[in-house]
Amino acid sequence: MTKPAEGEVEPTDALGKADARTSRTSDTSALNSRVGPESAPNQKRELASNTSGCKASPSRTRTTLLTGALALVTLLLAVLAFVHFREQVPTQQTVRFSIMLPDKSRPLSLAVSPNGRVIAMVLVKDGRQQIWVRPLDAFEPTALAGTDGAADPFWSPDGHYVAYDKVGVGIFRKPANGAGGEELLVPAKILAIPKSWSPDGRFILYAQINPGTGADLLGISVEPNGQPFVVAQTPGTEDQGQFSPDGHWVAYTSNESGLSEIDVVPFPPSSSGGKWLVSRGGGVQPRWRRNGKELFYISPDSKMMAVEVSTQPVFQSGTPQPLFQTDIVDTGSVARLLTY
Repeated sequence: MTKPAEGEVEPTDALGKADARTSRTSDTSALNSRVGPESAPNQKRELASNTSGCKASPSRTRTTLLTGALALVTLLLAVLAFVHFREQVPTQQTVRFSIMLPDKSRPLSLAVSPNGRVIAMVLVKDGRQQIWVRPLDAFEPTALAGTDGAADPFWSPDGHYVAYDKVGVGIFRKPANGAGGEELLVPAKILAIPKSWSPDGRFILYAQINPGTGADLLGISVEPNGQPFVVAQTPGTEDQGQFSPDGHWVAYTSNESGLSEIDVVPFPPSSSGGKWLVSRGGGVQPRWRRNGKELFYISPDSKMMAVEVSTQPVFQSGTPQPLFQTDIVDTGSVARLLTY
């Protein structure tokens, strides 16, 4: 093959180089035509960014850090709010109201129904002592027929019955709506006063005078042919028994030590059941909180007291704390409710 003279270009090489230049020019033109002349610099910058290792911009980094910090602060505030509102005790408001009584009547005692909507009270009117029932949304109370001489009313757990005593006769119950006659539950020629009805409606606690031991706390089934049994008995006076919300414990007063105190015993009673002192320095009128985790009572200086209790695995009680001053005066056996 003859070598080309100096200055001449080999035809095939010249053609290939020309085609390559033409191809690159054509590709550039095509790209410009697709993205436009204004987009070309952006394309170049993006390409340069991709080829430089995809480094994050400082503004994006700052935004990410700020978002994380805000999320952390929000979480901390939520935790603090949860702890604050969980532990904060809501403010309790004391509500006082008056109950209009029939003309020329004198109240002796009262009891509020389990739903808090009806009051049973003992009134003396025109020389007759009877139980009167009044719904709080009614204007006038209604006397329960056949309850002449009745005293110390209290309600069954379902609110269907009112129980009461008649001195020298015994303890009765009667439908709260007045329909039907009274039913004798505990015959007693000596004083027997009903105190509390078990949550399941099966038992009644009552205090009965005993010449040898003062007053004792007894129980009886409301089923036919129920027989009395001892719940608490000492040489002192046991009174004011109250069932716990689960029905397995009884809080009551006892002056066995010479001072009326609040004690708790298991129910049903047993010889190995034990007894626990709850009050400190005296107490009367025990009442359970509805969840069974606290007991309330009245101190000798008429303060409402509260004490935390637990029943599992064994009964335990905390230190009594004063809540507020009351107008309730109680000698340890009979409470006189001055205001409600």
